[in-house]
Amino acid sequence: MQTLIFEGVVTALSSVSHNGGQVFGNSAPFRREKFKLRTGETVLMPVVSGNSIRGVLRDRGMLHMCRLLGYGVEEEGFQETAERVAVASEEGERIRLDAAESHAVRRSGLSLPAFHFLFSGGALTSEGGKAINIEKALRIRRVLPLAGVFGGATGNMILPGKLICHKMIPICEETLHLLPRRFHPAWCVLHQHVAPHCGCTPQATTQSIWEYLQTETYTRRDDAKNPHRHALLQAQARPQIAGPQPTLLPTDVEPPDDDPPGSGQKQQMIYEIETLCAGTDLHWKILLDDVWAIEFESFATALREFSRRPYIGGKSGIGHGEVSVHLDRWMSIDSRVQVDSTDVAFPLGTAYAQHIQRHGAVMREELARMI
Repeated sequence: MQTLIFEGVVTALSSVSHNGGQVFGNSAPFRREKFKLRTGETVLMPVVSGNSIRGVLRDRGMLHMCRLLGYGVEEEGFQETAERVAVASEEGERIRLDAAESHAVRRSGLSLPAFHFLFSGGALTSEGGKAINIEKALRIRRVLPLAGVFGGATGNMILPGKLICHKMIPICEETLHLLPRRFHPAWCVLHQHVAPHCGCTPQATTQSIWEYLQTETYTRRDDAKNPHRHALLQAQARPQIAGPQPTLLPTDVEPPDDDPPGSGQKQQMIYEIETLCAGTDLHWKILLDDVWAIEFESFATALREFSRRPYIGGKSGIGHGEVSVHLDRWMSIDSRVQVDSTDVAFPLGTAYAQHIQRHGAVMREELARMI
């Protein structure tokens, strides 16, 4: 076993929206935490929670595993015939299920407890005072390495995770005293310590967080009040549309593209989202505590799946939250002795793909036991 640490920089390629559950009227502020500054003062700073990033990584990794095992592949468009499930690994090897096995997987699917265990960590249930089954915990870790990384609860047992996912903290004037020196932009310029070694944007000075925080305004329109859409509605539904109905224009007059300001015909509401602007650098740290090599490979696969759709926070459907993550600074720390850390190559995930290929039936059997 070994303890692995990644520390690097996440750069926002588009503005990041991350609400902490607070909404004031039609305004959604960025999630904030209290930070103590060098001066001793405290200030509420925008921070991306580790919980949200951990959840995204868990979802991507578990979905990838489920697809390799044959769950939901037909619905997702990954299967052309009922007799074959094939997913290419890094070396071009293919994972195959016979016709009966493939049909059984699609027919049964995941039980609800197994689904919750994989994607949200599961929940404890009463088992009549039974003792915790250590053998079961070891079997789950051995058979489902990604579950060992993220942890979860099944039956009366909690399986502790091995992943510590730190928060993403903006690299700015207010946080520099809390971050390692090599991530200070001015230090990087002085030592020519530029990407990809640290990943930050080299600059001589550091801006205040308030230079990066902004408010974006959006409008949401009620298209039912657009007279050009009325033909799509049922006749009995048209009188239900609130507000005065517009007067028809003469046939020789070109209709306007939009209603005049203040008419109130189509605009439903205006809302605001507080975001971190594109180009903002955030410090991020991941720690994998005493993991086996196959667990490291499984987590690396989850990271690779995240890199294919690298979005954090909310509102990704309208372009928020795209990021670039520098994953080239893994360090290994021997948990048995205190020694200097050493760089570790990022695994390709081949061993994990082979693990699923060889033990797919056992993995599906273990998930089927979660009822």
